[in-house]
Amino acid sequence: MAVRLRVTTWLAPGLPLRLFMAACEAIAEALDAEVSLQSETQSSGPPAGEPDPFAAGDCDVGFLCLPSYRRLAALDPSPIRLLGAAPVPADPRCEGRPVYFAELLVRSGRGHRSLRDLAGLVVAGNDPESLSGSVALTEALARLDPPIAVRHELTGSHHASMAALAAGEVDAAVVDSNTRLIAGLPDGCAVAEVWGPYPVQPVVVAARLDAVLAERAAVALLALGPEPLEGTGFVGFARPVLDR
Repeated sequence: MAVRLRVTTWLAPGLPLRLFMAACEAIAEALDAEVSLQSETQSSGPPAGEPDPFAAGDCDVGFLCLPSYRRLAALDPSPIRLLGAAPVPADPRCEGRPVYFAELLVRSGRGHRSLRDLAGLVVAGNDPESLSGSVALTEALARLDPPIAVRHELTGSHHASMAALAAGEVDAAVVDSNTRLIAGLPDGCAVAEVWGPYPVQPVVVAARLDAVLAERAAVALLALGPEPLEGTGFVGFARPVLDR
């Protein structure tokens, strides 16, 4: 019987769908498997309080953001485990490691040179399950002494956050560094602060998936070179820097 794997990404269109298609193609070829890909665009991971697709048997392999991974990994028993491969950005700041950054973007010429300059103003982010668009901002605010408050407005995607900033609808935006590099810096905007590096968005498998099969899938991704990933903003896969 042919192996069938259901893959879900919660990271497009912030990251190009082609990245996940290339990963699926590599796994399908290496495992002689039937691999389907689903893209969930409303959240950066399975939302808290909603049915878990891994435990429900609806997803075998998932690309998701770190907050969702940490929440699901902390369950006992956990419905997921980390796959032994994570995407490596082309961003030279990553130095060939599976890491990335959160970037605080502002409108040029407004005098906003740092997060502290945004006290009381509106900062756009994509969704609550996003590290770069939500958690990183919360952590950066917690580091400020004396503290300030901003109004965090959720837009649904990194692209929407950048568009809102370019249109002058918000005062700043917090976005995934890879999304920003691929899309380009919006006209009239600048990078005010860079936070990180953070472990890149993890690849996980359902805990019920055979461990040997999962490792074969990881090896297939580790062998994926830059050519199939051209235009995605990534150059390959490496063993993840997360510890579980």
